[in-house]
Amino acid sequence: MGPRMSQLHYIGVEHFDLNGEVKLDRLLKDLKPDVILMEASQEDLATGSRFLPALRRAFRKHRVDHSVGMAYIESWAGVKAYELRASKRYCASNGAQLGFLEDLATLSDEDLANGAEGAAVNLTSRKVTVAQIKKSSEELQRQTERRYMAAIEAIESGEEAAFLGKLEELYTGLIGKRDVVMGDKIRSVKTVNTERKIATITGFIHLLTDPLEKSMYCLTRDLCPERHILV
Repeated sequence: MGPRMSQLHYIGVEHFDLNGEVKLDRLLKDLKPDVILMEASQEDLATGSRFLPALRRAFRKHRVDHSVGMAYIESWAGVKAYELRASKRYCASNGAQLGFLEDLATLSDEDLANGAEGAAVNLTSRKVTVAQIKKSSEELQRQTERRYMAAIEAIESGEEAAFLGKLEELYTGLIGKRDVVMGDKIRSVKTVNTERKIATITGFIHLLTDPLEKSMYCLTRDLCPERHILV
């Protein structure tokens, strides 16, 4: 049997997806990649261990109700970095290699502290309840599923630019310099893994064809990647 053909798969996700870990487990099992490359740096993807203490300090400072604070933490921590957990689990079970598309952390301790402070102030000023947190998480999940399906329809119909226009609040500022970095990393990894199947995991927005041709997908389209939206 001759050498395997090189294959490149782009997996597009929403970073807040309550069902993301189970779906990603299933997709990785189906694709059977030899190498997984994840969006961001290892430091960014492991921010949970840094952010949770900052949250607890902010909650104490602003006297957030304990049950509300715990519900918020469970909602947030339950999905944070699910991509990393699923990828590590797959690599450990299948002898695959795990890498990262960026090298430097983009979230400083100050960023995390400010985020925690904002969350605490929001919970207290709006007098948020446990029921409201649960309802908010459920609605966010429904929104996630709707965006997945809309992205698939846009790709299949060739209406990706129009779809991005509807997501202007998400699209603006998210596609650009980081896509160049990620695209360069994919090329360098593919160069030394010519006979291995590679899967990348990024926000789905980086997989779309944007009008300015600056997305990760546009910059690496010549590599003939196959795109998958995490449904």
